[in-house]
Amino acid sequence: MTTLRRNRRNLPVEHIARFAVLGLLAIAVDPVSVRAQPYVYVTNYVSESVAVIDTVTNTVVARFMVQSNPVGAAISPLGDLAYVTNINDQTVSVVDTSTPTVTATVRVGPGPYGVAVTPGGDFAYVANYNSNTVWVLNTATRMVVAVVTVGDSPVGVAITPDGNFAYVANRLSDTVSVVCTATNTVVATVRVGRTPLGVAVSPTGDFAFVANWNTDLSGTVSKIDTGTNEVVNTIAVGLGPSAVAVTANGRFAYVSAHGANAVSAIDTATNLVVATILVGAMPTWLALTPAGDFAYVTNYGSDTVSVIRTATNTVVATVPGFAGPWGIDVTPDCALPIAPGSLMDTPPRATSGDSRLSIPVPNGELIR
Repeated sequence: MTTLRRNRRNLPVEHIARFAVLGLLAIAVDPVSVRAQPYVYVTNYVSESVAVIDTVTNTVVARFMVQSNPVGAAISPLGDLAYVTNINDQTVSVVDTSTPTVTATVRVGPGPYGVAVTPGGDFAYVANYNSNTVWVLNTATRMVVAVVTVGDSPVGVAITPDGNFAYVANRLSDTVSVVCTATNTVVATVRVGRTPLGVAVSPTGDFAFVANWNTDLSGTVSKIDTGTNEVVNTIAVGLGPSAVAVTANGRFAYVSAHGANAVSAIDTATNLVVATILVGAMPTWLALTPAGDFAYVTNYGSDTVSVIRTATNTVVATVPGFAGPWGIDVTPDCALPIAPGSLMDTPPRATSGDSRLSIPVPNGELIR
């Protein structure tokens, strides 16, 4: 049975022009530092900050403050903007990734959690846990243009590669809502496993994968055929799966098993777990590099990020320097370099006696 424990609040054509201008500015500052590589953005739930990892060195190269208890993170297709959901502040922080600094704070619905950006970069879809809605943000005007009612307590959200649909995992109704992005209406509701949290769509758009936490932690992944919006497979994975990501070639899905301190690798053709990789304590969210050669996993319980080489399914680096790391996303290879001097002088704010347990939800509560 799922119970909630009350805990402290501080626990766990326009885009192209912009990108070209920012690129020229970066080259003018430091030609040597400009290189094609992805950066990893990690939200720190406890310290109310975001840290940026350089994927070449696997070190934190920038850190900046956002609002109360950030959880979700999504990068625009060009990599010039990041969107961070602040779950206890009812806001989304808009970040200029070249600096990196917060350039705008947009008020949305209560309990913003998951966020995803459409392939064209025109809209951001924000799942609001407390209002059973998804708010649609116009990224050019930074205005909310639609509010879509979905299932109970939406958490994860993913957009299909063609941008036509958003898949939203509803934690307390054990469903996934399928939202047509042209009309911003729910066109299908798919029953999945118990307590769905994370969702990802394959690169071809043929399947959606949903991480089902399950109240007894006996986690599963539901595989949805997006043509029929029916579950075609249910795959047993590690305890308490919370997030899922699919490789660029679509061959594998990686699932963070929060209760097993591990990540499961699923062969999407056979629907079998082909590897179980031990990571840090309480892995929460994960993201893959654009080529799919590395998976980055936030470990909420050990304040680290694990780096998995997908060719061998082994951990090749453990990055320290976080405080309740939760949400994560990776920029495209064309991302701009981080501006010099953007790393904060002070470390993330530690919380004395922090007793983090499982998945944070709004108002300082935790899913057990």
